[in-house]
Amino acid sequence: MCCEVCLWDTSDAMMEPDGLKCIANAEYVLEGYLCYDKTVREDINSNTGKAMPEFPGYTGDAKPALPVIKITAVTHRKNPIIQFKKRSKNDEGRQRNAALLAFSAFSELKHVFLVDEDVDIFDMSDVMWAMTTRFQADVDMISIPGCHCHVLDPSNDHALDPSIRVHGIACKAIFDCTVPFDQKENFVRSRFLEIDKDKWAKELAF
Repeated sequence: MCCEVCLWDTSDAMMEPDGLKCIANAEYVLEGYLCYDKTVREDINSNTGKAMPEFPGYTGDAKPALPVIKITAVTHRKNPIIQFKKRSKNDEGRQRNAALLAFSAFSELKHVFLVDEDVDIFDMSDVMWAMTTRFQADVDMISIPGCHCHVLDPSNDHALDPSIRVHGIACKAIFDCTVPFDQKENFVRSRFLEIDKDKWAKELAF
C-alpha cells in the first residue's frame, strides 16, 4: 500500500496542472508516492554490496533496506535556473549576494561560479573560458572557511586538513568571473555569422 506525501510548505504556493500545490518559487517539483510498506536493497541491480556512485564520484557501502518512492510527475519552469544580470553600476556586487543566497538555499553547496549572460553555463569549456579571461584569484575569489558542506565529500576531513575539526566542515568559495559593469565594452566577445548548415552539410559531416 502506498500513501501520498507532500514534502513542501504550501503557505506560499502555486498550483500544479493536476491541482496540487507546491512552493511558488520552486524550479523543479517532483510528485510521487512513498511506499511505507516497501523497501529495497541499494545494490539490487548490481549485487556488489556497493551503493550507486554518489555525486562526488565515490562509492560507499550499500544500505540493506531503503524506502521506495514512486515518482508520478516532474514539473519545472522554462529554463529552470537562478539568473541575475547586471543592469547598471548599482548592481555591482549583487552577483556575489546571489551566490550567498545559493549557499543559504543549499547548505551542502561548496563552490559557486558566477558568469555573465554571454557565457553558456551548460558548456564547461565556456565557463572555463570566462574564468581564464575574466577572473583574477586575488580579487575575484571569495573564500568562506569553516562552513558545513556535504559529508560525502572525502576532502572535508581532519585527516586531510588539521583545521577541519569535524568531518563535513569545509571552505566554501565563490569564483566571480563576471565583468565589472563599467568595463563591459572592453570584454565584448567576437561575433561570427551563422552558416547555412544545409549548404555545408557534406563538408561538416566528419
